[in-house]
Amino acid sequence: MNRPAHRPARARRLALLLILLPGLLAAAPAVQGTVTGAADDAPDEQWLRVVLEGRKVGHAHFHTRRGQDTVVTGQVIELSLGRAGVAVAMRIEERHEETDDGEPLAFFAASTISGLTMSVSGRRQADGRFAVRSGRGDGDGASRLLDWPEGALLAHGAELRLRELGTAAGASARLRVFQAMLQEAVELEHTVIGPAWIDLPEGRRQLTEVRQVLAFPEGDMASRGWLDERLRLRRLTMDLLGQELELIECDRACATAPNQPAEILETALLAVPRALDARERGGPLRLVLRSERQPRDWPGIDGQRVLALDGERWALHLRAGSGGDPVPPPVDADLARTDWLDHDDPDVRALLPGDLPASPKLAMARLTELVGRHIRDKTLAVGYASASDAARMREGDCTEHAVLLAALARAAGIPARVVTGLAYATEYGGPAFVPHAWVAAWTGKAWQAFDAALPGEAQVRIAVHAGDGDPWRFYGGVEVLGDLAVEAVEALPRQ
Repeated sequence: MNRPAHRPARARRLALLLILLPGLLAAAPAVQGTVTGAADDAPDEQWLRVVLEGRKVGHAHFHTRRGQDTVVTGQVIELSLGRAGVAVAMRIEERHEETDDGEPLAFFAASTISGLTMSVSGRRQADGRFAVRSGRGDGDGASRLLDWPEGALLAHGAELRLRELGTAAGASARLRVFQAMLQEAVELEHTVIGPAWIDLPEGRRQLTEVRQVLAFPEGDMASRGWLDERLRLRRLTMDLLGQELELIECDRACATAPNQPAEILETALLAVPRALDARERGGPLRLVLRSERQPRDWPGIDGQRVLALDGERWALHLRAGSGGDPVPPPVDADLARTDWLDHDDPDVRALLPGDLPASPKLAMARLTELVGRHIRDKTLAVGYASASDAARMREGDCTEHAVLLAALARAAGIPARVVTGLAYATEYGGPAFVPHAWVAAWTGKAWQAFDAALPGEAQVRIAVHAGDGDPWRFYGGVEVLGDLAVEAVEALPRQ
């Protein structure tokens, strides 16, 4: 593979877009799809086109197969998107097997980005627990027994509950739905809004509008759907970083027609009123933000703090020292092996120096430099890789730098989390914050940022979420980024 050893800095800054999309696209349609296989005489499959801001970017296929005593439901979503001119292909697949009355029997889910697949499967055992296997698409992964979350439903079970609810305006229900890639249940709030006239490919139809909110631990995800008299989903919309994502039912030829890949970078940029000089980039800052939604649960890494001002305005302090929002100390999970931070992999362990300094801060500095050198090809062509994949391929953007650095930190006994958020840049036609990923490591008294893709003390970053590197968990802050604006920026006194 002959590629230049280095790419412009922009190739290291565009992580969050690819992290968010698979989870957002799969989670909402997976729940909405529970009402697609309605009546016995309804077709057992359904095709929908995926549209982002008016451009057809992919398709979705829902299907149901009924056996003698079981129901198997499934969905496949495929799409193509552009990041700074680099095309990225994604595929998300999920299947559920249940009894006729909605008892979970088995599940499977897989996400593929730029040819790299991560999957999880589970099947109920005689004692009621599920034998779960997860890992890369080649079958290598971890096995465990999962205690099924109380009351958690898969697709058919959720469909049965929503059928009982009906379509009367104002009707509502709360369900617990199992998210396979997360291997846990989340709460779903389903509300019937009422009749609405909606334009569909075959013409204008009166449908029933519903609103659904999935309450992920990292943040809520809301969508609007329109159902026909058989409770088949005909259209779905949701907000994605300020853009409208839409699924519309049509025939197979329409759904699988050639895509028009949408460039997703421009709408993710958070413009800054003025450029920051070198002194400001190296010291504490205060940003005045405007957002209709509260920037909640943003971690206080490196002295970050969010303060309410008035109405829809918020003050964000960066590098505020002891004035930052408190972040709880590490827990056992911050050292654990995960499918994405697979620090027990031989290729990851082989990178770990044998003479790391005893000081966590100095050790992290050395590991940060090591990862920056090891990933030679700074490219956007890799959508999202595990630490072991990044170690082997030696290519990627900021996400590959982050997962590999976090895995090495955990292998060295240093608690570490992958942080996603925004980083200051000037190479996109003006000063702006762009999506980015880095690492927060526990240095003994605080969580400190370490950035293998953008090293240096003068980097200005906004932390939105910190976790275990699993892209399916990056919902925190998403509801804010779409309508966030920076009204003012000012330097704070140095402490």
